[in-house]
Amino acid sequence: MADNSDSDDFSEARAEVLAFVKKHEMEPEHVHHVCKLALQIFDSLQPRHNLDARAKFALEAASLMHDVGWSKATGGKEHHKRSYEMILAHPWKMIAPDDVLIIALVARYHRKSLPSPEHDGFADLDKRPRETVCKLASLLRVADALDRSHRRKVSDAVVKDLHRHVQIMLGPETYCQSEHEAVDKKKDLFEKTYGVELLCLPH
Repeated sequence: MADNSDSDDFSEARAEVLAFVKKHEMEPEHVHHVCKLALQIFDSLQPRHNLDARAKFALEAASLMHDVGWSKATGGKEHHKRSYEMILAHPWKMIAPDDVLIIALVARYHRKSLPSPEHDGFADLDKRPRETVCKLASLLRVADALDRSHRRKVSDAVVKDLHRHVQIMLGPETYCQSEHEAVDKKKDLFEKTYGVELLCLPH
C-alpha cells in the first residue's frame, strides 16, 4: 500500500480496514496495488477534485475493499454489490457511519453501472456527498483498470493534467493491451464527473 504518513489521523481506521481485507480478500496483491494507483491519481489531480484527507482515506479504504465481494459472489457475479453489502454490514468501530456509506458506495461503483439516484445508499446522500462518491469512484474505476491483468504491469500511475484533458501514461500498448482497453471502457464516470477527456498514452 502507498505511504500515507500524511494522514496518520486515520491509522486506527486503516488498521481496522486492513484486518477486514485480510479476512475476506482473495487476492490481496491486486487490491493493494490498485490502492497505490488510486492514491497516486488522487494526489496528481488534487487541484481538480479539491478533496481533503478524509476523502483520501475513503478512497484508500474503498480501493482495498472493492473486491471483498468475491468471497460471497458465485463466480464473481455482482461482486461489486456484495462488496457494498459486506462493508455496510460490518460493525466498524473506528469509521463513522457516514464515512462507511461513502466507502461502500465507492467500492460498489468500481465496475458496471454508474451512480444513480435510484440506487440504495446513493439515494440517501445529499448533493455534496454524492459528488464525493462520483469523484472517488471514478478514480477507483481507472485505478482498477490499470491492473486489469492483475499482474501489476503498470507499476505507477503517471498522470498529467493538461486542463482540457488528462493523460495517463502506460507502458507499450502491445504489453499493456488489456489495461489500455480497460481504461477506455471504465473511464466513463471519470469523464462525466470531471468534464474532461481521459487519454491513455504509451510511456
